[in-house]
Amino acid sequence: MDALMKEASFTARGIYFVIFTIAMAVFLSYDNSLKDAIQAPDLVYLAVYVTVFALAIYYFLTCGKNPGFLGDMTLKRYDYRPFRLRAIPKEQPKEEEAPSIIISDPSDVESLVSNVPSDGSQGNRPEKHYCNICKKVQPYRTRHCKDCNKCVLKFDHHCFWIGGCVGELNHRSFWLFLLFQSIATVMSLDIAFSGLGRYPYEKPGTDGEYSQEYGAYMVLILLGVMICLITIPLLIWHTYLIITNQTTWEYASGKLNYIKFYPRGYLPFNYGVIENLRIIFCHNNSPR
Repeated sequence: MDALMKEASFTARGIYFVIFTIAMAVFLSYDNSLKDAIQAPDLVYLAVYVTVFALAIYYFLTCGKNPGFLGDMTLKRYDYRPFRLRAIPKEQPKEEEAPSIIISDPSDVESLVSNVPSDGSQGNRPEKHYCNICKKVQPYRTRHCKDCNKCVLKFDHHCFWIGGCVGELNHRSFWLFLLFQSIATVMSLDIAFSGLGRYPYEKPGTDGEYSQEYGAYMVLILLGVMICLITIPLLIWHTYLIITNQTTWEYASGKLNYIKFYPRGYLPFNYGVIENLRIIFCHNNSPR
């Protein structure tokens, strides 16, 4: 990672912790439901809130470290097991002349695809791309990230906020970050609204003087809504990608050489919801 990317990552972390510090300062200074729970004390509520926020911070700081770089030892990839590909004719038509096929029944795909040869040969699989920067042949679903300057296995996207790519090894931890951050933000919004209702817009007995407490809670609510508008849609989107075993890059780039030969609407790496979830969540995230 070059100096510019390190600076960007440092900036993102700085913004995150500034917002976190401001929120905690307001919550502990003014009356609200969190302060009530501390004074009561409501240990269950406090334990849940602290745990959720701690997990959000943990995954924020760690989920971008190891996306799975080509050449590093990574867990055994399910993507390498034989999968079905549409038969490629010897003389392929030009791209603009290629027929558009739309399927309504997934079983129709069986007549349009062929099995990979049992002898392990390439058969009629599309050719794999060679990275001129890393000087390596890229497995399917791999892309060179110009920001990390490395090829990332099962590349999804490069994320400014976590300071790295989302790929084969860390899609699970990135999803968990989105989950816990969304929950923590929603809980914080609930605390902020509880505090907002306890302070008037104007200080009593003054000639239009604004309430400092009311203003502080309004700022937190605006920040919380902005964060929710980012994390919750992303959480929904990556949940969809995970249960269908897709990546953002594949979804956005429909003309990838190992995907464009399929009928439209066919997902070549979709092994079913349960197996897709097992691929993402049931690995030890360590070298094999």
